[in-house]
Amino acid sequence: MNRRTRFAQRTPLRSDPQRTAEWVQASRTPIARTPGLPPVSAGRLDAIAAGTVKNAARTGAGFSRTVKLAVRKRAGNGDPDMALCEACGKWLGRRLGQVHHRAGRGSGGCTDEVVNSCANAALLCGTALTGCHGLATAFKLPGGFVIKHGTTPEYDPRNVSIMLASRHGSGITMWLGTDGQYHTDGPQEAAA
Repeated sequence: MNRRTRFAQRTPLRSDPQRTAEWVQASRTPIARTPGLPPVSAGRLDAIAAGTVKNAARTGAGFSRTVKLAVRKRAGNGDPDMALCEACGKWLGRRLGQVHHRAGRGSGGCTDEVVNSCANAALLCGTALTGCHGLATAFKLPGGFVIKHGTTPEYDPRNVSIMLASRHGSGITMWLGTDGQYHTDGPQEAAA
């Protein structure tokens, strides 16, 4: 019984013995090995372990690993494995969610040290298009997680409080410090 499709029935089968022999020979030839990655010096390994290596492509591109870990610790009450979304209270742990810039990097009004500090960072669930992070990116998340740009002190992330999620329904007003901690007093009360 011939089970070839109509297209295959109209197309004649060709057997080219030379091509078949070349293919069989090529399949038996081992793949040429290329040299691996260049060796890394001991000094570079120490710098990578200490977190002091700066990649040229990432310079000024966002939060450092140290800031991201400090934000996860802050959101998890000292334990990054217990980190929660600061807007809705969803458990994120060490891997889920993303650290969000409350004041955009290119919005102006504050220095690079403040823009990429813990005071400007919020741990939110989802991605830049989904969850609380998506709402914040679309400027639809209330509670101080989005700061519009400006040059006056009221647009400085250290002066804008956030409304933390609470399991009891009402939020808790906190200020984010550059030290990676929550503060119950605003900058004006702390200065007095």
